[in-house]
Amino acid sequence: MAAVEKARDKGIVRHIGITSHQIDVAKKAISSGRFETVMFPFNFIESEVADELIPLCRKLDVGFICMKPMAGGLVDNASIAIKYLLQYRDIALIPGIEKITEIEEIVNIADHAPNMTGAEKSEMRRIKKNVRGPLLPSL
Repeated sequence: MAAVEKARDKGIVRHIGITSHQIDVAKKAISSGRFETVMFPFNFIESEVADELIPLCRKLDVGFICMKPMAGGLVDNASIAIKYLLQYRDIALIPGIEKITEIEEIVNIADHAPNMTGAEKSEMRRIKKNVRGPLLPSL
């Protein structure tokens, strides 16, 4: 950390961020005042972040970067996954993609139909119930 801060002070690095998969670690890091961004998994399966981490980021003026919007491959409906996250206007999404067509699909969703329909909300609840039950009991 000292080396990164020294690089920032010399103008070599302009911003310092942190990535975490543990909410307590992320909360402690952003509360330290040493980081300008935090990258953390966030999707409608792991939505607890919306209650704790995102409000803290807003309070402390720390940018939130969303990784794993498709729940690490557990969600295969990009439309629902992306539309869920688009309701959080002050976060940045970093979806993992393998093909150009996947990012084109995400951009198309954001540009043309960013709001979830009632049917999509119902489908999201169904997916979440099925995934959380047998696959992710500890979430």
